[in-house]
Amino acid sequence: SDAVVGANGAGVRAQAFVGDAAAAVERDGDTFRFAFEAEATTRYRLRVVTADGRENDAASDTYDVTVDPDTPPRAEWVYPRGGGLSTTAKGRLPLFLDTTDDHGVASLRLEVLAGTSETPRVVPLVARSAAAPDGANDRAYGATSILTYLPLELASLADEGKALAVPTRVQVRAVATDAKGQEAAGTWVAVDVLQPDEIERGLATQRARAKTD
Repeated sequence: SDAVVGANGAGVRAQAFVGDAAAAVERDGDTFRFAFEAEATTRYRLRVVTADGRENDAASDTYDVTVDPDTPPRAEWVYPRGGGLSTTAKGRLPLFLDTTDDHGVASLRLEVLAGTSETPRVVPLVARSAAAPDGANDRAYGATSILTYLPLELASLADEGKALAVPTRVQVRAVATDAKGQEAAGTWVAVDVLQPDEIERGLATQRARAKTD
């Protein structure tokens, strides 16, 4: 933060205190300047003494500086939300993500767990551009808000040369880092990977219930 104090006369002296600590004051013509980095809510006061010894009222020249705490980034699902999702091993899961941060989003990644695996597969996310036409993010990192769309092919989660074993469950979450280095993970969303005939039976049951209602 920067503060400027006006003062007329060659004999005027000024002091500044941030909290209980004195701050360096520089004179620039008829003004005094001082700067400090406000990392937390604090207050500063000014003491100005004229050439004949008169002083300002320190109580009226005390100022509060409120610093809002830096919040971690927020990665929230636009789709899917909640559970009850199912698809086949060759299905595609559309992922739509909204990530925000007050200082700017520095990086985004997806973490994907398939079946009983405890080690997530990491999918870095980049902005769409001429160099990366398949990028998932709608803008470059550094923005305070980024929208992400990624059609996740479930077949890509299987080991090379193998099909994804079914039935199983796939879980996905987003992890965001902001410009201050804070990292935050979003919620896990789950999709059940089933045989096609099992999904069809489930749909038939839902249609029958809808007719009954």
